Amino acid sequence: MANGTLALGLNNALLNAATNITVSGAITTGTGGTLAKNGAGTVTLSGAGNNFTGATAVNAGTLAFTVADALGTSAGGTTVTSATLSLVGAAGLTVTGETLTLSTATLAANAQPNIWTGNITLLGTSSVSVAAASTLTLSGVIDGGGSLAQVDRATSSPPDPTARN
Repeated sequence: MANGTLALGLNNALLNAATNITVSGAITTGTGGTLAKNGAGTVTLSGAGNNFTGATAVNAGTLAFTVADALGTSAGGTTVTSATLSLVGAAGLTVTGETLTLSTATLAANAQPNIWTGNITLLGTSSVSVAAASTLTLSGVIDGGGSLAQVDRATSSPPDPTARN
């Protein structure tokens, strides 16, 4: 989808990408409607004004985004399972209040500065990958039964380790 608006309404959208695609239009909804990414390819969300309220699920491959509201409102949260969620905004991104569940998954930051203020739940062994000359600040609570490892040579700022439940 090159341009235009993807209106979810109460429906669900499945982006099944075996190769790389970019969605540059807004993703909108009234109440509800979810966004799921399947397939080994990369889907990049670059359209501003995404206001869908349902959950976002990344089930395979990579979901990259270049605008802070790419995942919709923080009402639905985002779950990444055996896949990658990548912040790639040229000037860095601040994602505010979005709850994130990483289940044997990767949170990647490829620009700077990046800030994630929502709580993060870990299931399985997950990782944070921060590109060289980039930063990623995690300011929410990190909890759950999984573990988190930093990979790549760069800078990340985890929250106070005493906040882990």
